[in-house]
Amino acid sequence: MKPQLKEFLPGIVIDGKVGRQMSDALEDTKQLESDRKLGKVVIIELGTNGPFSSKTLNGVLDSLGDERQIMLVNTRVPRKWQATVNEMLAQAAEDRANVTLIDWYSYSADKADWFAGDGVHLKTEGAEAYVSLIADSIESISMNTSERRPETNFLVVSHVLHNVRLSK
Repeated sequence: MKPQLKEFLPGIVIDGKVGRQMSDALEDTKQLESDRKLGKVVIIELGTNGPFSSKTLNGVLDSLGDERQIMLVNTRVPRKWQATVNEMLAQAAEDRANVTLIDWYSYSADKADWFAGDGVHLKTEGAEAYVSLIADSIESISMNTSERRPETNFLVVSHVLHNVRLSK
């Protein structure tokens, strides 16, 4: 997915890591800020690997500040924490003016063929749909803010975007 997002958003920074948890995001985003890689728009796609507390989520969001646009991608994962994670992300988007929810859960409903047998990892068609949803969401924010997207404006903190490559 990295190549497709990089094509859509030249200069995007994608920081993906196997097994990343929301509890890692605070330290990771601080490091990215220190490295001057933290953009004005931050997309966080975490929750597939396990639940997190509202305190942890709010700590990450507070550290990013109100001046950044934050996009939270909810999850579709056949695990007991799916609903809890998605409810927490939706609540954060409702409570904060600078936070938007990207609803992967609804978008991928009834699309079992997008997923590998584990119901978590994406096949090519699912990965393409995932990138399309993120790209459309970013485009929507660009249109709503009436600002042209600067090239190095976006950061994706994720557990999934590190290892999927799409075939054309």
